[in-house]
Amino acid sequence: MNKENLESNEILEQIEANALESTEEVTPLENNIEEIESIVAGIKLEMQEKTKEIQARMFGKFELYAGGISVSFKHADAKELLALCIDKCGAWISVEDVARILWKKSEMSEVYQMKYRQAAELLQNSLEEAGISDLFYYTDEQCHINAENLNCDLYRYRRSQRTVEFDFWEDYLPEYEWAEETQLEIDR
Repeated sequence: MNKENLESNEILEQIEANALESTEEVTPLENNIEEIESIVAGIKLEMQEKTKEIQARMFGKFELYAGGISVSFKHADAKELLALCIDKCGAWISVEDVARILWKKSEMSEVYQMKYRQAAELLQNSLEEAGISDLFYYTDEQCHINAENLNCDLYRYRRSQRTVEFDFWEDYLPEYEWAEETQLEIDR
């Protein structure tokens, strides 16, 4: 017997001795199936929750994602209304403010009341199609978003601004003129 075989035999003998001394009972895999299935179910549920995550990109061109998939909007006013609501961090916005900010109308008229209602309905329809209808709420007089349901780069910026240097390479919502006010706040 050579030296390598002798060492291998000694290792095997040590393993066998340790196994005989062990008082732990080894359970067969069949007894653990329920536990494994429970763990797998938990992982699947966690993955489903992550895919439901709603993300908004405010730096650069505005984009909304539901579960990693870009949400499409049938009308530009609906998309811009959502961007405005996200910019306001969940605060209620009156229909008068929407008309003043989005359409630059200082006085409310029935035409802009209808334009607001149409944009809000189209937005709600787009969000329903994406499975995230609980993000946006509106009445005939006002609207807002549930900011707690949103992972947003603007919100992360505002939370970290005082403690961490947050560097964005793109301007804030460059496609919307009204966003210049927030851009000025960011630039300070």
